[in-house]
Amino acid sequence: MYAGNGTSQILYRDPDVFLFDFHQHPRTLYPGTGYIYEIGEEEGKGYNMNLPMVPRAGDAQFLKGIDELFIPIINQFKPDIVLVSAGFDTHFSDPITQLNITIPGYGEIIKKVKEGVKKVCDGKIVILLEGGYDLKSLSRGILTEISVLGELGIEFIDDTPKIEEGIVEYNNKMIDKIKEVFSPYWNF
Repeated sequence: MYAGNGTSQILYRDPDVFLFDFHQHPRTLYPGTGYIYEIGEEEGKGYNMNLPMVPRAGDAQFLKGIDELFIPIINQFKPDIVLVSAGFDTHFSDPITQLNITIPGYGEIIKKVKEGVKKVCDGKIVILLEGGYDLKSLSRGILTEISVLGELGIEFIDDTPKIEEGIVEYNNKMIDKIKEVFSPYWNF
């Protein structure tokens, strides 16, 4: 998925909104923004977090980002509501991006987000559809998130792409570096 550069620009100086953006590393995909040091400006400094993943990252790396970055931040920031821009172009079958998320992975990601949001803002969450370019994975991803949010119990199986160890190590280091960059603003 691409960095949310338009959303980031709008909110870059705003301390009332925390932007947490997962996306494919900007060196590998348009628009070339969303580096870890793009953290906001002025009053908004520390309120714009980018987690750029290298291609073929996979479910576990996204879940680690949720656990180690998103959840600690929302517990401290205490938002009134959480908006999720759900882009299913992160699926491994998408023809444009290469982030290797699976359909069950989408379910696990939104489940963790839902649980975190329930604790800090009484479960107030809005999911906005961003897109995806493989219609099968797009429709299955949407249904999976609806199933999790509505507790419908619908589950989809999916292939599991192989994730290379070097990719896991790189993304783990990226998460550690983000914690370091944001340590003046938030506790991890």
